[in-house]
Amino acid sequence: GATSGNCSGGATDTGVTANSIKLGATVAESGIAKAFLVEARQGIEAYKNRVNSQGGVCGRTLTIKYVDDGWSPDTGKRNLENLINEDKVFALAVSPSSEGVNAASTAGVFRNAGVPVVGTIGLEASQYKDPFIFPVAAATVTLLHVMMQKAWDDGARNPAIVFDGQYKFGTEG
Repeated sequence: GATSGNCSGGATDTGVTANSIKLGATVAESGIAKAFLVEARQGIEAYKNRVNSQGGVCGRTLTIKYVDDGWSPDTGKRNLENLINEDKVFALAVSPSSEGVNAASTAGVFRNAGVPVVGTIGLEASQYKDPFIFPVAAATVTLLHVMMQKAWDDGARNPAIVFDGQYKFGTEG
C-alpha cells in the first residue's frame, strides 16, 4: 500500500526515487515467440496499473521500460544488460522473453549486478537455478509431467504430448 510498512520516501536504491520505482522488461513482440508471448506486456501493464492505482509501493509509482528482443538470446542478453547498466532499473519485471533471460543468467548478469528478475513465467527449468530469478509459475517440464500424470490417472496407457521441435520447452519436458 501507499503508506503501509517502513517507507522512507527518499531515493533508496538504483532506480528508486521518492516518487517512482523504475523497472525494465524484455518482451517478445516479434520473432517466433510472438505467437505465444505478444500479449505479455498487456498483463504486466494491467498489474502495474493496479499497483499504481492503489498508491504504488510506499507511495512510489511503478514505471516499466519494455524492450522487444524477438526472443533472441543475444539480443535479449544485450537488452537486459542495457536496462541494468544504462537505464539503471531497480529490477526486471517478469521479462517473459525467456531466451534473453536465460542467456543473461548463464553469463551471471543478474548476480553480478545484484538486480533481480521478479515474476518470470518460468518457461524453462533453468529459471529456477539462478538465485536472482523469481518465477511465479511452474516450469514447462513440470506442467508436462502433470499433464502426463493426469492422462495416466484417467486411464490412458500410452499418453503422448506432441510439440513443435522449434520450441525447446517440449524437448525439455
